[in-house]
Amino acid sequence: MNFSLYMTYRRGRAVSKRIGFYGFVCTGFVGLLLLGKLQAAPRAPLGLKSGQSCANAQCHNAQTSFRHLHTKGKKELCIHCHKPVKPTRHRFRPADKTQRVCIGCHKKYSQTHPVRKSWRFEHGPVAAGDCLSCHQPHGSNHRNLLRKKAGQSCSICHSDLSHPKPPHPGLHKPVKQGKCLTCHVSHGSKTRHLLRANPIESCLKCHKKVREKLAKTRAHHGAMERGQRCLNCHTGHAALHKYMLRRPDSKLCLGCHNKAVVTFGKKRLINIAHYLKTHKVHHKPITKGKCTACHKAHGSLHRKLLAENLPRTLYSKFSKTQYALCFSCHKPELVTTKQTYRATKFRNGALNLHYLHTMQKKGHSCRFCHDVHASHKPHLIRETVRFGRWDLPVGFKKMPHGGTCQTACHHTRKYNRSKPALKGYSSYKKLLVAPKIARPPPHRSKE
Repeated sequence: MNFSLYMTYRRGRAVSKRIGFYGFVCTGFVGLLLLGKLQAAPRAPLGLKSGQSCANAQCHNAQTSFRHLHTKGKKELCIHCHKPVKPTRHRFRPADKTQRVCIGCHKKYSQTHPVRKSWRFEHGPVAAGDCLSCHQPHGSNHRNLLRKKAGQSCSICHSDLSHPKPPHPGLHKPVKQGKCLTCHVSHGSKTRHLLRANPIESCLKCHKKVREKLAKTRAHHGAMERGQRCLNCHTGHAALHKYMLRRPDSKLCLGCHNKAVVTFGKKRLINIAHYLKTHKVHHKPITKGKCTACHKAHGSLHRKLLAENLPRTLYSKFSKTQYALCFSCHKPELVTTKQTYRATKFRNGALNLHYLHTMQKKGHSCRFCHDVHASHKPHLIRETVRFGRWDLPVGFKKMPHGGTCQTACHHTRKYNRSKPALKGYSSYKKLLVAPKIARPPPHRSKE
């Protein structure tokens, strides 16, 4: 009897479980149907007043927390960019592809607009139609709805340029300040690298002193008017060398002057790199890698971009202004003293032979005997000098206390600093010894 009662109890419990389960399923199904009908019914957002934006206190309020909002006429037009999936449902999708949505208002970025047609170069995201790689769609704390500040926004992609790896002693000021748009435009340009203007105009906008100097000069460096112009020699972001140079001074110059160069005046400059390789004695500024000791990098009032005046002819009466280039390093006493034991080694006894050659009515230029870049001979003495169509031999030979010279100008002449040579110096005998000038100490050999 007890067993029969127990079995009846278990069967009743199983029946009630089934009823409960099916009841739960039916209730859920009915609930879903009712929810679908409620969503399908047209209704305004809760608390939305006439003319109120979607981004209100109750809905999408996160879109109003920015300093700058995406607006048109100071009104948020959400429906311009977002389309409802169905008119009766509160679900939306972008109206079209990103750039097509943007150019609906920003018409100058349309493919058919004259402004965009004038560009030769486009920013990568613009060309790909990905405006949102740089801009926020709803709002931003930065101007122009940028994701970050102007310079920092660029560094999202261009981190190698805006924050170059050290060491970089030369860092362009706009880069340091994060002002990329000082030199570049953000969407498109007629100029390579999206520069606002050609490199020289972009640079001279800030470097006004260089502009003033160029306005006063008549000879301009060809590198400033060809190719990348200023960027031929300088980098625009960061450099390892002073003045933002791409390479050290002399290496930079020889990077172009490793071949014959024809100037704008149709003059042919020699291959100076090859000339220096084939001549072992170099002018001191060249050994120090300082081409700019004698030449101006941008422009000059003098031929061949010389820093100061130097006569172009082989004969020129001496004056400090005429030879200002040479005497920006050398002391004028080298030439101006008639008798000396110290000012120069080019003397016969006390007679200064520089003075003898230059202080004449038909004075010899420094370039008559000396090469300004390099030579096979000591003291940069030339082997030959171009005289009209003739290569005039100089014939210099160095000796222990002097040397010999034989040119078409005169017969073989000797000079000796210790015991003055007499032959050929008959009219200068009184000048060979200067009793009032202290003699230098006697020369001692290293042996």
